[in-house]
Amino acid sequence: MSSWRVSLVLALTFSLVPVTVDGASPLKLTKPLTPHTTPTTVPPLVSPEAMAQWSRVNQCEEGGNWYVRGSVYSGGLGIRNDNWRLWAGRLGLPMNAADATPEQQVWVAQHINGSYVPDQDGSCHRW
Repeated sequence: MSSWRVSLVLALTFSLVPVTVDGASPLKLTKPLTPHTTPTTVPPLVSPEAMAQWSRVNQCEEGGNWYVRGSVYSGGLGIRNDNWRLWAGRLGLPMNAADATPEQQVWVAQHINGSYVPDQDGSCHRW
C-alpha cells in the first residue's frame, strides 16, 4: 500500500479535522460519529432445517452435548481440532469448537462438508 494511502487511512481513522487528498475538497461527514453498536438482531448463520439435521448428528456424535472439549476432537459434531482451527480462522470464530455456539459449529461443518450432511441414522463418524 502506498504511503499516501496509509496516511489517508490513518487520517480518516484518527483525525476529526477535515482531510484533503491531492487538493480535493475536504471530506465531510454526513452523519455524526457515534460509538460502534451491535445490532439487536443477527441473521442466523444456518437455516432451522439445517440445525435440525445437524442436531441429529450432534446427538449421535456427542449425545446432545455441543461443548465437548477433547485433545483430538471437540464440539458437538466431533470435528478434529486442527480442521476446526483451519476453518474457524478463516471465518473469524473461536479457535476451539467447544467455545463456539451450536450454530457456529454447524456453519463450519457446512463449509467443510458442502451440502452433504452425515448419516443421521446412528452410524456416527469423526471428521
